[in-house]
Amino acid sequence: MKKTLMVSAAGLALVGAMVAASPAMADPATSPRPVNGVGSDTTDPLMQALSGPITTLANWSVTGGAYDTNGPGNGVDGIDQPINTLANDDCEFETRVLGSGNGATAVANDFASNASRCYQFARSSALTTTRNTANNGHNDPAVTGTAVAFTAFPLGQDGLAYAFRINGAIIANYTLADLRSIYNCDDPSIGAFIPQNGSGTRVDWLALMNPAYAGRDVATDTTTTPPPSCIDDGPGTTTATEYREHNGAILTGGNQIVPHSVGQWIAQGAGDPSLPDNRGFARLGYVNGITPIQQYVNSPTLLSAGGANGAEFRTVYNLVPTANASQASITAIFGPTGSICANDATIIRAGFVPVC
Repeated sequence: MKKTLMVSAAGLALVGAMVAASPAMADPATSPRPVNGVGSDTTDPLMQALSGPITTLANWSVTGGAYDTNGPGNGVDGIDQPINTLANDDCEFETRVLGSGNGATAVANDFASNASRCYQFARSSALTTTRNTANNGHNDPAVTGTAVAFTAFPLGQDGLAYAFRINGAIIANYTLADLRSIYNCDDPSIGAFIPQNGSGTRVDWLALMNPAYAGRDVATDTTTTPPPSCIDDGPGTTTATEYREHNGAILTGGNQIVPHSVGQWIAQGAGDPSLPDNRGFARLGYVNGITPIQQYVNSPTLLSAGGANGAEFRTVYNLVPTANASQASITAIFGPTGSICANDATIIRAGFVPVC
């Protein structure tokens, strides 16, 4: 049964206290596990929390040191080995997978080249139904450009708001029309920021700011109809040098604005030492006069903000290659009667709305 969305004006303190009881952000404490995933920064804390009660699920974080900190780490050639589900040497990578787009590509590569022996799902904050294999440093495929179809399993609903610094030009309550005007460069004095390429939040926010961007791919959203020139995604042209999503600390002036996940805002404020609090001096703004903070109030239903058109909410997903989507190990976790749908309390504590 789908949960009901209602309006709440409650604050963040109780939510933060509840999230603090969730498992710490880290790689799986035990491995191998049969179902392993990478990808979105947005849903990383939530999936890590779910991997506590769901012992067949392994969530590999976007941050941290060597992958084998808590994993098997027994690659015969000495390379860090994040996942070793088949006790072989095929699951070795040097770098973390950051972002919905990179996660989907890593899973597509593994499906096409290794029969999904390393990555079984991708965390994604944007809906993706197909992905081409590509060389991106994460289990690069033998053949690039192979289309892999995905089944998107809904994980929860996330609020999408904006972050700003108080006592500046940005106000705490914009209408959607106001925000669209800012991101259309109508006021060049405002620094309109977006996160890095490959970010699902980037794609969702651009689509909210301009319907012409709806349905854009998380990895190629700048290749056609680039965003207006005033929009700033960082000083460089690579993921490492662009603005990382959900990082309020990039706001250094009172005339700057950036999209931010409400779920991530709550998770960063929960006091988990393994999840950096990157909010800096930023605050979350209201959209259409609706508070962005979501709160659980002694009920299995999450009381949440909802605008007139629900525009500030988005569904987040776990992506599985469609050819594997009916496997028992997959449906037992992601299916409508699976383990995730049986863990509403964990989803709520992480700042998201259950959707099962």
